[in-house]
Amino acid sequence: MQILALWGGGDSNSVTFINSSSTPSIPYWNIPSTNQKLSGDSAKTRITFAGTYNVQLIAVGQGGVDSVTKQITINHNDPNACNGTVLGFLTGCGTKNWKLAPIANAEGCGPAAGNTSWWGNGAAEPTGDRVCDWDDIWTFNFNAKGTMVYNNNGTFYSNGNIGNIAIGNGSNFCDVNSDLPPSQKPWASGTFSYQVVPNAGATGLGQLVLNGLGAHIGGSWAGNGNQWTVATQTQITYDIVSMTSNVNGSGHDQIVLGISWASGCWWNFTLWSY
Repeated sequence: MQILALWGGGDSNSVTFINSSSTPSIPYWNIPSTNQKLSGDSAKTRITFAGTYNVQLIAVGQGGVDSVTKQITINHNDPNACNGTVLGFLTGCGTKNWKLAPIANAEGCGPAAGNTSWWGNGAAEPTGDRVCDWDDIWTFNFNAKGTMVYNNNGTFYSNGNIGNIAIGNGSNFCDVNSDLPPSQKPWASGTFSYQVVPNAGATGLGQLVLNGLGAHIGGSWAGNGNQWTVATQTQITYDIVSMTSNVNGSGHDQIVLGISWASGCWWNFTLWSY
């Protein structure tokens, strides 16, 4: 089995992978460091940052499954990486801070991406009894490492009814990080990494992948496919539901992220930039 990588259009960040296997097969392509998964005898993608990347070709044919991994080199950062892209919206092509939007239903659950008809926070909660959720800051940096810094400002919301961070008394209140049990301490402040997967997810706008034990946006309990009571996930994927610049003239950009559970619930989190 052979793999051939071609750059097209004179743009060193635009890459075409061509399956040149001598026997009929169904090819799948995997670029682990960018979280991209492609398919087809000719698969096109863009790689934003200069560097050397491993590309794996997995071919499924009558004789079984075979794979080969080779490297490609990108010589320059993509000059168009921030023009109308998710990455540009998320980072401002530099550093951009995000918080939960101080509105009703900024955190909520419903039967579809973007739908919070089953439950949503009340309008008074962002400055009331759940203020410790709304002072959390997610900072996304435009760099090759995909650095995301999470700062919960030393507090978290203990929700014994759901069981995500239950201290033992079953009540709901803001508490300090030192009260987190060891299995939940990774949900406190930390530095993580992220990747944007273009043209993926429920809406086709893309997906946001967070990497690192405890990385999350919004409710720490909302994991892929399930509700979590301990921090065990090292990667979590959110579907990008919508992106709005200067939402309602507020001066804040808005992004809505969704994550689905096996129960049929989509948890949706609305964030504003600051």
